[in-house]
Amino acid sequence: MDYLTWSIPEDVSYELVIAKIPIKRAFRTSFGEFYGVRVFLISRSGDCIGAGEAPVDPYPLYSGEFVESVVEFTKKMKEHLFMSQNVKELLSKLNSYRGNQMAKTMIEYSILTLLSCLNNKSLVEAVGGRPYKLPVQESIGITEDLDELISCAEEALNWGARRLKVKIKPGWDVEPLKALRHEFPGVQLLADANGAYDPVRESHREQLSDVAAYADAIEQPYPPGDLVSSAKLSSEEGIEVVLDESVDTPRRALEVAMLNEEFGSLLSINVKPPRLGGLTASLQVLDIAVDHNIPVFIGGLLETVIGRSLNMVVASAVKGPLEPSDFSPDQQFYERSLAKDPFDIKCGFVELRDSPGLMFDIDWDYLESVTVEKIPLERG
Repeated sequence: MDYLTWSIPEDVSYELVIAKIPIKRAFRTSFGEFYGVRVFLISRSGDCIGAGEAPVDPYPLYSGEFVESVVEFTKKMKEHLFMSQNVKELLSKLNSYRGNQMAKTMIEYSILTLLSCLNNKSLVEAVGGRPYKLPVQESIGITEDLDELISCAEEALNWGARRLKVKIKPGWDVEPLKALRHEFPGVQLLADANGAYDPVRESHREQLSDVAAYADAIEQPYPPGDLVSSAKLSSEEGIEVVLDESVDTPRRALEVAMLNEEFGSLLSINVKPPRLGGLTASLQVLDIAVDHNIPVFIGGLLETVIGRSLNMVVASAVKGPLEPSDFSPDQQFYERSLAKDPFDIKCGFVELRDSPGLMFDIDWDYLESVTVEKIPLERG
């Protein structure tokens, strides 16, 4: 992790940008609907520009963070941004505060992409990663009916999705999965509940048992704090259970390893850098996964290419097998990519890029056109 020693120049300027990016169609989960709002921290020094993204919504639904909380946390970190000498010192200051993982991710990646440009060294190289082809899964939200669900699945499979990740909730679970299994018998299905089921309700437990009959894996069946119930479900049904919201720190990843050993469960981890607090924490989780033979994939939160590029850096550092991951290009769900040179999916894979800075040629004029608020961060 030689990037931790990169020095932060004194002339760096920072600006928070809140944007509302038009989306192609509604994307619904068990906890709500996607709005297309994103917060960015733009950093500048010399001819280089860095950017980090906080993929938060206007309301604290997926996590406890939301647009205003990210903005206020970043303002409170202003002194550390201007006073820290290097990346390691800045991260030490950020991590002395609890929570606010997405805000920390945004700050860390903004600095790292700026310094990557200034040092003319890619972050893939800096983390000891390797560029390769990443297997892609498509995430399908809760649709109006089964016909729409089948249509979305066909569209994803036509461009080569290696697995379908289907959002479920009580009342929209068994029938959708049954329909997909009937229509596409050989396709991998991951049922993502986003914690919508109650482990003490027998009816919910029975529904998940029925889901297990049609899905290849279930993601985050129970609320984030309950890892034990997920381990029991995995053990009893003999099915892989992926943990998302439950794993928000490297320590939680260690708990997953202990539960797999105790229950003989098949718990795996959806590694989402914004949920974990950024690149450095995500790399720690990958090391734990390798040490304890925990399957992983890289998850997404409908990021733009700015956030997707961070996820690609993390993917480059995966040492073992990588399950199909959330690398759909941002133009799949936004009306337009934030990049002038967006990536494409070829036969179900995307080519991981390896270049200094942000990896992509960002269309700053387009970002400006969808910006609803800009907040400069001043010294003092």
